Amino acid sequence: MECPLRYGGLDVPSYAFALRALRTHALSHFRKENDVMRASSVLQQA
Repeated sequence: MECPLRYGGLDVPSYAFALRALRTHALSHFRKENDVMRASSVLQQA
């Protein structure tokens, strides 16, 4: 069982940093997917 005192140390900031990095990565990936979808729809209309 993990010690709850660890959450007062570096674990919380590093967890928040990892979460933020994961979120920005997911957002950039989502944006890329949207660009691909938009490009494919433009190609289909042409």
